[in-house]
Amino acid sequence: MKKTIILIIHVLSILAFVAGFSAIYINNTGSSGITWVSAGDYSESPQFADAVNSDIEKLKKLALYSDVFGDIDEIEDGDGLGIVTANTPEGPMEYNVTDLIGYAESFGWSIDFETGNTRTTNAKSDAENFDIRVLEKKYDPGYLENLEPGPSQGVMSIKELSIDAVKTLSSYIILHRELEDTASNFSYILYYPGVNEECVIITNTDLRSDSVLGLPEYVHAVGSSETVDTSISPVPTAAVYTPFDKSDTESAEFYELTVGIDTSYPYSDRYSRAAAEFKKQANMAYTWIAVAVLGFVLAVITLIFILRDEAAEESAKHIFDRLPVEAFICIMAALSVLFYYLFKLTLCRVMEAMAPFSQQQYWRTVAKTLIVYGLSVLILGSCLRRYRTGTLYKTSLFNRLELAIEDYLVNSGTAGTLLVKFVAFAGINIFLAVEAYRRYSQRMVNSRNILVSSLCITVIIILDIFCYGRLFKVARQREKIDGALKSISEGGTNVDLSEDEFTGQELETARSINNISVGLMSAVSDQVKSERLKADLITNVSHDIKTPLTSIINYVGLLKRENINNEKANEYIDILERKSERLKNLTEDLVEASKASSGNIRIDFTKLDIVELSEQAAAEFEDKFSARGLEFCLTKPETPVFVNADGRHLWRVFENLFNNASKYSLEGTRVYGDVGCSGENAFFTIKNISAMKLNISPEELTERFVRGDISRTTEGSGLGLSIAKSLASLMGGELKIEIDGDLYKATVLLPVYKEPEDENQTY
Repeated sequence: MKKTIILIIHVLSILAFVAGFSAIYINNTGSSGITWVSAGDYSESPQFADAVNSDIEKLKKLALYSDVFGDIDEIEDGDGLGIVTANTPEGPMEYNVTDLIGYAESFGWSIDFETGNTRTTNAKSDAENFDIRVLEKKYDPGYLENLEPGPSQGVMSIKELSIDAVKTLSSYIILHRELEDTASNFSYILYYPGVNEECVIITNTDLRSDSVLGLPEYVHAVGSSETVDTSISPVPTAAVYTPFDKSDTESAEFYELTVGIDTSYPYSDRYSRAAAEFKKQANMAYTWIAVAVLGFVLAVITLIFILRDEAAEESAKHIFDRLPVEAFICIMAALSVLFYYLFKLTLCRVMEAMAPFSQQQYWRTVAKTLIVYGLSVLILGSCLRRYRTGTLYKTSLFNRLELAIEDYLVNSGTAGTLLVKFVAFAGINIFLAVEAYRRYSQRMVNSRNILVSSLCITVIIILDIFCYGRLFKVARQREKIDGALKSISEGGTNVDLSEDEFTGQELETARSINNISVGLMSAVSDQVKSERLKADLITNVSHDIKTPLTSIINYVGLLKRENINNEKANEYIDILERKSERLKNLTEDLVEASKASSGNIRIDFTKLDIVELSEQAAAEFEDKFSARGLEFCLTKPETPVFVNADGRHLWRVFENLFNNASKYSLEGTRVYGDVGCSGENAFFTIKNISAMKLNISPEELTERFVRGDISRTTEGSGLGLSIAKSLASLMGGELKIEIDGDLYKATVLLPVYKEPEDENQTY
């Protein structure tokens, strides 16, 4: 019920606003709008200025007609002046007013000299009609100027000429009765250049010029000056002299216009009646303005309530809310056309019968506006309901089109996306370039084409700059992404790309890289933690094993000192001794491997001769090589090769390599050693033929507990190469393993020793 009451008030408010606005619009003065209501008096209003301007125009016509036609009474008596010169079939001829009136009467046209009205009668059946070429119409000096030049210029029938002359004479009589024969508050004295006379004087007052100018409102114009002395605003522009014949440039000296209006209105004329009507309309205008303003305010307030109630309703209750927004708007537009068509078939006919012709177009516009307004309220209500439920954009065709394009671009990949963007960019550039050229080529037809052409070129430049800026921005983003990837590939984990610096696909890539960096940091942290735990475990377990192992070794030693005659017992004691020693070595290797891999080991760098160290190692393992029938061949330079390394740890690396060769080389073969210097690195290489088939990669050989003999039938712990690799790395070097069939090759690279720049510097 409340909603219905608000709707009724809204409709009534709209009708009140339309009524008030229409009353003001119908009573306005064209370009002046409703500003005339602010005038305190009729003489201050634009209507007054328009009336004076119109009367001055009439005065100028009256002066011309008075000069051309002469006295009205003389015309009626048959003494009319010559007004037309023409070439006729009988030769040159001048027609006077009486002649043309007689011709017009023969064709059924006559004039009432009392009122100036024309009337039609029965035309004479034998009326003579023939063509003539008019050379001059004194009552229309610019006649020939307004006709197309050529052989037929000015040719017309005597019937057309006579009827035209009678109509002009009718205008003259009407103007004469209106401006001269009637007492008026509008007083004038006009000196006007004539056609027959040099100067024509017309006036409707006995007052002198200065007395006329002394009236409350006045107009005074002299000669060809465009300046008008007047008390009227806006200035009556008709007071400026404008000759009927454009070629006349000398007659302005005879022109002088003096007009005065007595605003006390002592006479009952059009000015006094207009003043009374103005006062009445002004009072009514204020009333209608109040009605329009009140109607507008109520309409706005009730519209707010209506839209609020509409927005609060559920969209499911409205069938049109299920349609896309664009489709709903199109339906409303079609309904507006239908409703207006029905209006034209019904109410419009009633309106045309009641309203003046000049107002009919206005009322049609009002009807269109009301129809569009009503349907717009429905559209706005639907949009508000959709907005409240968050479906305004989701239910639009534009959103569906966007999703379809996005789906296509996603499924078609980067190449498809780039192709679509390039086609759109190229298409817009080509279209604007063609349009700019077309407009520029037509610049002589319409000067605005130059502006449109310049606008197209400007848009092309702006578009290209925008696209370049976008590509440049994407390129910078990709440079940052490439730098981050390079950093990650080199082992960097502390990579953090600011997401504010990226957009589009690059933003997703940056987020992925950040996630990778975070994952790597987490993985490295977990790995470090795991290695530390393993190292601690190995150290602790090894320490716990060493205590009972030491006791076992000591007790085995004590048993060997006892004179035990049992051979089996002695054999068992020997086995215990070997296995305990192996377990001891394994425990020590485990601790050393753990320290080396975690970096928890002290390195004392000194200057060492790697050639001498390799010779010592070869001599140390000569007996082991001989026991397995191996021959060691060392290739060395004649001069020492110094490296910067820790002697104890470097010896352990050499020991592990030689020990590995003595255990796993094929018996009866040669083992080759090579020591030297290459660039900034010194190297030591050892090569041998493996006794077992090498079905393992070089990387796996340096892992812990891995041996060439997978069956583990040898006594190796599988930690030698792993320890050697870790120690070499801690000393700034590298251990490389190469396998070619059964050929095994291990190379130790260490930086060559360089003398310190500072004599006091030590390593």
